[in-house]
Amino acid sequence: MLDDDPQLGTELWIRFARQTRANSLPNSAQDPGSRRTVGELLSAAESLTEEKRRRAAEKASAEKMRIERERAAAREKYLEDLAQKADKTWLKVEGLISTKQPARYDEAVKLLVDLRDLAARRGKIEGFQSRYRELCQRHEKKPSLLRRVKIMSVAVRKWAKVAAANIAHSFSQVLQSGGDSSTMRFSVG
Repeated sequence: MLDDDPQLGTELWIRFARQTRANSLPNSAQDPGSRRTVGELLSAAESLTEEKRRRAAEKASAEKMRIERERAAAREKYLEDLAQKADKTWLKVEGLISTKQPARYDEAVKLLVDLRDLAARRGKIEGFQSRYRELCQRHEKKPSLLRRVKIMSVAVRKWAKVAAANIAHSFSQVLQSGGDSSTMRFSVG
């Protein structure tokens, strides 16, 4: 058949090329009536970008919550361990303060915060406050220590307000998403 018509091969090649090109073009390019405008393309691109941002924000939020849960679990474990050696920790606080070294005062204050959190967790805050007041009275002539303790008290109050706000925010997010708030667990510390 090709021997009879020399142009048949060329014609078949042109048909093949047209068909291949038509199949490789998107449907909108084949049908000029279905083409999108620049505005539609920009709107679609904006929607896709916003969806990417939303997913990234959700991912970051989930990661932040995961880290907070890990920190809370670590703090919970630390306080459980501290409960076993609370009396020794009070003695350590006394020893750190007796060094009269300001850097040691910082360590003593951190331990006092831990002891306070432990007392609050166990419902024994009055016992902590009594022992704490006695400690401050014994060391009232150490202004550097008392200044650090005061700063710690103010920081703890601010932290408590922020923590309460974060818990309320997390709780409202769970409720808005239809999640079960009864399984939420929060730890102060």
